[in-house]
Amino acid sequence: MYDNLPHNQERTDEEPRELAEEVRIEGKEIHELEEVLDHEKEKLHYLEEKLEHELEHEPVMVKVNNLPVTFLKRTVSGLTIKETAIDQKVAIQSDFNLFEKKGEDMKPIKDTQLVHLKEGDEFRAVAPDDNSNA
Repeated sequence: MYDNLPHNQERTDEEPRELAEEVRIEGKEIHELEEVLDHEKEKLHYLEEKLEHELEHEPVMVKVNNLPVTFLKRTVSGLTIKETAIDQKVAIQSDFNLFEKKGEDMKPIKDTQLVHLKEGDEFRAVAPDDNSNA
């Protein structure tokens, strides 16, 4: 019970009551700290959501067929990527197959597929009858 006491100290009969009061006080402090921590976690979550919302509305520049294309939204469909590129004078058509360049790999993107754009993402749009490697 008194394992954390120095070996040369002994407890008196009143010390268990004092110990109980110390534990209750420490317990209350721990409880209050937990409440503060929970509140801080809620604030952090709110700030993360706010930042994500703000970023969602910041322009982002990607490349389509090596040409810069700017988007005002970060989450768009594959078709929107192609249509936006066409609007910004990239010489492709909306029926072209779209691929996202991931290192040396090309990942197909469907027209209905949602893509979260990041600055510098690269895409290739190729004619459906083009048999080359995107």
